[in-house]
Amino acid sequence: MKSLMVTAHDRRSKRRISIHFLAEALGRRGVSRWYAIGFSLLSRAKGDPRVEVGHPANRVEEVDGVTSFREETIVHPFNLRRAWAVPIERAAFALYAAKPRPVLETWAAESDLIIVESGIPAVLIDRLRRAAPRAKLVYLASDDLETVGCSRAIVERFEASFPSIDLAVLPSPLLLDAMPDRTKCIHVPHGFERAPFDAVTPSPHGVGRHAVSVGSMLFDRHFFEVAAPAFPEVTFHVVGGGPESQGLDLANVVVHPETPFAETVPMIVHAAIGIAPYRDVGAPAYLVDTSLKLRQYRYAGLPTVCPRFAAGTDPSRFGYDPADPASIVAAVGRALASPRFPVAATDFPSWDEVVDRILDPAGHPETRL
Repeated sequence: MKSLMVTAHDRRSKRRISIHFLAEALGRRGVSRWYAIGFSLLSRAKGDPRVEVGHPANRVEEVDGVTSFREETIVHPFNLRRAWAVPIERAAFALYAAKPRPVLETWAAESDLIIVESGIPAVLIDRLRRAAPRAKLVYLASDDLETVGCSRAIVERFEASFPSIDLAVLPSPLLLDAMPDRTKCIHVPHGFERAPFDAVTPSPHGVGRHAVSVGSMLFDRHFFEVAAPAFPEVTFHVVGGGPESQGLDLANVVVHPETPFAETVPMIVHAAIGIAPYRDVGAPAYLVDTSLKLRQYRYAGLPTVCPRFAAGTDPSRFGYDPADPASIVAAVGRALASPRFPVAATDFPSWDEVVDRILDPAGHPETRL
């Protein structure tokens, strides 16, 4: 089987998200290819965290068994966030979608399965269908387009091209209302890569108790400004927190740069608690199901501190109100007093099982919505 992932993420990123693992699982079934769009010199100028400094663009590379191509242009269209600008955005995204992409066209024509991730890749759905009329064309709804601030022009093109897809894969049932046609939708939770967490690794931490926060999505520095002084005996590790984490100059807060996944896992496994410090501004409700860091903490057995909107009913999650410092302190205190949670209680599918469900949803009734 030949598969193609069309995404807005760099395959070579140190930060590994769900689609990295999915591409590798597809690679175990045959030829796996990765085409990234939405990058330009503007991305570099703005310090886009998806851009890995020093990595060349516009050339084919083999990355961990996946054939990869990151397209980079001089500029690319984006959301101007002004109602009057929507007609301009429509024209800009139409031109961007139509630009010559010989590598993409060739790969699409050769593919049996094409997965288009939510975001700017959605503007290419009709083009991919024309290039590969017999391929299984799947939309991976990693996010709701409007919730994450995509241009209205992208949303309109997605809705108009939805009839071209064969299947929409939702990692959370809470994404269903954002889909133009529910009959094409299935629920497949994100997979989980168990092996790195099951491996025996030495602790990278020093003496004392350690809390770890991974990732930059909706990062709330205020959490650490409240929690760290309240628990001076705990060392708080912020890993890849992005621009918002810079300047957190507190005695017991260590800000780490973007760190390779293999080095991040031991930091999680050997921590006392996990932290998901999401801001309560535009945070999607489906984070309760889709947050990779929450799943990683849970698999490692960590009591986890997160806002109440992300806590759900999981007993390992200790919720707080981001606007209430007292509730932050109380949640951290409860988590630190909690025992670890058993790994056996998790039912996360493997990424190979995720591929099985995408290829044969009829054979997996648990995917029905």
